[in-house]
Amino acid sequence: MSLDKFRKQERWNTGAVVVLGTIGILTLGGAFYGRQTMLIEYCFQPSDDPQFCTSDKRYIMPAHEFEKLVDAPASNPKSQIPKKAKGLRIIKPTNPYKPLWGFISASAFGLAYLLNKARVRKLLELMPQYRQEVKQSWLLGKINAINQARKVEYAANLDWELWQFSADRAARAKQLSMLSPEEIALYQEQARLEAIQAAEQAIAEATGASAAALPHGNPGTVDEITNPTDKITGSPSTKEELLKALRQECPALLSLVKSHPIRCVGVQRSGKTTLAKKLALLRMVLLPDHQVIASTPHYEPTNAYPDVFQIVGIRNGKRDYPAIRTQWYGLAERVKDGTVSSITTIWDEFGLMDQVVEAEDLTKVLTSTLRETMKFGEYPIFIVHGETQAFLPGSKGLVKVFLSGTVRVETIGEKTIDEDGLETIKGTGKFKVKELDGSRAEGKIPEWMTEDFLLNLVGFRKGSAQASERSVNPPEPEEVQTLNVLLDKAFSNPEPLEPAEPFDPFSSEITAEEKGFVIGFRRSGMPKDDIILKLWGTKKGGSKGYQAAKKRLEQILHDAGIA
Repeated sequence: MSLDKFRKQERWNTGAVVVLGTIGILTLGGAFYGRQTMLIEYCFQPSDDPQFCTSDKRYIMPAHEFEKLVDAPASNPKSQIPKKAKGLRIIKPTNPYKPLWGFISASAFGLAYLLNKARVRKLLELMPQYRQEVKQSWLLGKINAINQARKVEYAANLDWELWQFSADRAARAKQLSMLSPEEIALYQEQARLEAIQAAEQAIAEATGASAAALPHGNPGTVDEITNPTDKITGSPSTKEELLKALRQECPALLSLVKSHPIRCVGVQRSGKTTLAKKLALLRMVLLPDHQVIASTPHYEPTNAYPDVFQIVGIRNGKRDYPAIRTQWYGLAERVKDGTVSSITTIWDEFGLMDQVVEAEDLTKVLTSTLRETMKFGEYPIFIVHGETQAFLPGSKGLVKVFLSGTVRVETIGEKTIDEDGLETIKGTGKFKVKELDGSRAEGKIPEWMTEDFLLNLVGFRKGSAQASERSVNPPEPEEVQTLNVLLDKAFSNPEPLEPAEPFDPFSSEITAEEKGFVIGFRRSGMPKDDIILKLWGTKKGGSKGYQAAKKRLEQILHDAGIA
């Protein structure tokens, strides 16, 4: 039982105890009130003289005792009372149900006591879980405090750097104002040549090959880099071409190949399972000896996982929770033992995991998974239908840890009219990514990257778990080391060197140096606002300098065909 459910039951329990206590007090008062015995009033009147039955000569006795004395033996002195006395009236009881009120009061108090003891006993059982949740909340609070302190420190450092940058720029402007036009032209030419040399050196270091052996050929000059002519047409047929095509058409998908644990969210039929399948197949193509385990409690004939995956969770048409539980504990054991592997685990319908494993095991495995999977080549994908506690397993603390420790990938669907004339949701292949550091990206799976296309690159035919002959069209690279260099380049995204001084955003023409730096920074995955700050020295806002720099940036990217 979760703590939230216990708190809800506790509120009901407290209300029931209060109600029963109130009933017990009221009925206890009813039990003490009045009398339940019938009385008889009598007097002794030997004649009809009224003076014998005055108010001070009348007597009261319980009716049952009065009747009992009628049959008493003559030796009993009181046996003469009913014979000589004259009954005047019967006094009825004021509270004939006193025993019933007493019984109800005792029952109410007893039931309230039992409910209270049951609540205390349940609280003692849940105390370890409560301590764990308190620890998690405390840890999250400390993490938030540390992050806040880092933000303040970063903001202070940024203000200092901006001030230093402005001071250096003012000093440089004063120095240039003292130079002749000929000296300025010579200085600009030297700066241009140094920038070209630095850009070429950065590209060569990023690829690990000489300029003549680069995948794009010898760039020569920055102008040639800003106008690439090596774009892939049609669908790629080799791993190198696949990497090149994804870097150009969908870098957001490529960044997910070696990503932190992913949670895939979206409305039903928006393409969550399709995205998970294609990402897993892409990993099988790009990562050596990569395996995929898909845990799903339901079977969709129109959108099933390929047989190249190890599929668990369905047996004889029914849900096989023990198999899913085995894979869940297997993931935990691999992480615990430090086993270095290359495995993608897809957890479809992750919201049902609290029905598969115990809450304690769910918390333990999930926290270790989010913390240590990337160290050992584990790449889990959690498919969920929502991001609230109603759609996720575990306590509130665990849900917060899950949301803060996974990369958010949201699939985008669109409403279409089906063949039956009714409105339905259809996947578009588009998705949005939010990294752990808050950076965002958008992408769309290329139309040519179908499931059959990826299976062919992997070397499997759809519907068969046996390897098929590879096509002669996509030969394997002769040098495995070169392919590893390309893979490392795709995921490392090193940042190019920064310019010696910021460019003028109000200049009439865009220089080749500006183009080269923009292309290099953008291909490394740097956000546009950061590029503007590094190249033109203007922060995001409504200033004229920022607007002019942004316009130059968009023009350069548009001319180079980069999003």
